[in-house]
Amino acid sequence: MESQPDIVAAAEALRTWVRGQRTSWTAGDRAVLEPPMAFRAPAPPVVLRAPAAVPPPPPPAAPAPAVEPFPEPAPSAEWPSPSYPGGATVIIAATAVFERTWVRAALAALLVLAIGGGSMVMSRRSARAIGAAAFVSSPVGSEVFVDGAPVGRTPVRVELRAGTHTVEFKMNAATRTQTIAVKQGTELPVMVDWSKKAIGSLQVNSTPTGAKVSVDGKLRGQTPLTLDDLPAGPHTVLIDSSEGTVRRKVQIAEGVTETLTESIYPGWLHVSTAIEVTVLDGGKPALLDDSHRVLLTPGTHTVRIENRELAFSQTRQVEIEPGGTTKIAIEVPTSTLSVSGSTGADVFVDGVKAGETPLVEFKVALGSHDVMVVDTSGVTRHASVRATTKPVQLDISFDRP
Repeated sequence: MESQPDIVAAAEALRTWVRGQRTSWTAGDRAVLEPPMAFRAPAPPVVLRAPAAVPPPPPPAAPAPAVEPFPEPAPSAEWPSPSYPGGATVIIAATAVFERTWVRAALAALLVLAIGGGSMVMSRRSARAIGAAAFVSSPVGSEVFVDGAPVGRTPVRVELRAGTHTVEFKMNAATRTQTIAVKQGTELPVMVDWSKKAIGSLQVNSTPTGAKVSVDGKLRGQTPLTLDDLPAGPHTVLIDSSEGTVRRKVQIAEGVTETLTESIYPGWLHVSTAIEVTVLDGGKPALLDDSHRVLLTPGTHTVRIENRELAFSQTRQVEIEPGGTTKIAIEVPTSTLSVSGSTGADVFVDGVKAGETPLVEFKVALGSHDVMVVDTSGVTRHASVRATTKPVQLDISFDRP
């Protein structure tokens, strides 16, 4: 078996020979191309013919070939070695060695070309997809995150795939975020200056237009409005019109324009309670429908929920969203019922035994209740009471029929 240096040398010879033959190849030159000189046998093949009656004298010895002949393989079943005149045995052995070496050299050449060519293609493709970014900050030492993954502290250089990336700088409790576009084969400088205030923009639109816009409590103009001097970070935006008010939280990023678009129209307030109540919005009654809902303009409202007969009232602050439903549940407080009369009489409230007389500060819900008192002789008395936020005192006398 040939060694690796022999195979590499054979592949190089094959490549040189192919290049030399490209310009001379024409259709129909020959069915089988001759191998390069490095692979030829020491002498051309001999056509063996039957000897004449008297064998001719042996030819004179040929001069030594310029190329060292291939070693003669050991005889085997595959390569028989009969003794023919004219050195036929040597020719057959050399031809066999040549054929095996030719095939191996060709395979080695193809393997080298395939691996080398594939590596070059992969290298070119990788180079086309890679760029770099150099992150710096003033002062240095900022933490850098690319697409959410930490890459180090400034100054730091990072190789990135070509395309868009989100970069976040962190210094103590401050954060700066920006979007970068990396191009293949180039290095993009990315700088953040912590001494300089990060600025972003906000565009505000509304339906109807002409609504007043306040940012963090400061009036800035009317819609449509574009503000390009907002510090990066969270802000509260208030859009106020005759149709109502909308309050929104926005996050401003450095170098980025945020857009806020709002349609201002009424929303629902739903009141859940166990008693009948009246809703007053700004002192004006707002009637609930059968589903216990009422339409209010969007924005913040201070509403009063009350039942005057029961001496009950609560004040709530609610935020109405355009087209949305804001739900509030009213917990009705309890009152107390005290019953006096014949000692030892049983007291029932709404059919449930509450105790015996004297009954002191028995808790009851606001509203109407039926009270029944039965004394020891079996005499029964009934009374209807209306519990309010004030304690209820009931005296049952059995002296009267």
